[in-house]
Amino acid sequence: MLDVLGFGSALKSSEDICLLLDKYCGVIRNSRSNALTPRSMAGSPQLVGPNFEHAHFVFDSVVLVSLPLSTKTASSFVLSTCELVEAFFKDGYPLRGCITIDDVYINDNPHIIVGRRFKELVTRTNDQNWSGCIVLPAAEDVLERELFGVSPASFAQSSPLVRYRVPWKPTTSNVDLDYEYLALNWVSMLSKSELENGLLKLLGDSAKHAGTLSFVEHVTSLPSDAQALTQEFLPASHVKVMKSRTQIRLQFNDELGLPIQPGCSYQFAAFEK
Repeated sequence: MLDVLGFGSALKSSEDICLLLDKYCGVIRNSRSNALTPRSMAGSPQLVGPNFEHAHFVFDSVVLVSLPLSTKTASSFVLSTCELVEAFFKDGYPLRGCITIDDVYINDNPHIIVGRRFKELVTRTNDQNWSGCIVLPAAEDVLERELFGVSPASFAQSSPLVRYRVPWKPTTSNVDLDYEYLALNWVSMLSKSELENGLLKLLGDSAKHAGTLSFVEHVTSLPSDAQALTQEFLPASHVKVMKSRTQIRLQFNDELGLPIQPGCSYQFAAFEK
């Protein structure tokens, strides 16, 4: 579960609500056609399945439900959620939320979603003082196993999840404030300018801005797996990766760190150590 920081306040203060809602709907449409819609690598004969069993936008909240859990579906869920948070942050709608594991009941007529852990998701989402998404303890062991195989001794910018001490609100109770949670790495694929522009949207709340900036600085300080490219790839100058046990996400970037298509065809192979 994720929510959009400051959306309710923006609605109250906006002089042109139609313009605000039109922009918000545009972000949702873009996310549906990118992060929520599976895409195969160009030229691949293998079709990919859906990333989510269910994805629903309600006011300023996003409810995402994975497919029945497996190594592949867990990876798809985490990598796609990373991409969703990136897209919203880049477009000026920073997200905050939690991931857990539970059985849910979904009915389309009438449209309802019921789960035993929804209350916990809402509480812990509201307790966080940043733009970010954490994995609650109930899901940690499972996601570490499915994404990494073992509990990682260290993390890199290519890790879809990283350990981090979450900035909690002063009113938060019943959590270990010093515990380093698994947090979604939505930072690595964004350029410096995209991160800076997104952070500007949080300046109205100094605590959330500071908490988010600290996380950005932490992730960008981790070892990088980005690879420089030869001139044949221009205008792409380097390629970034984000990887789990079963999936790899590639992104070609120009010299400014912005996504761009390479100037030549290529083949890609991945090998497990």
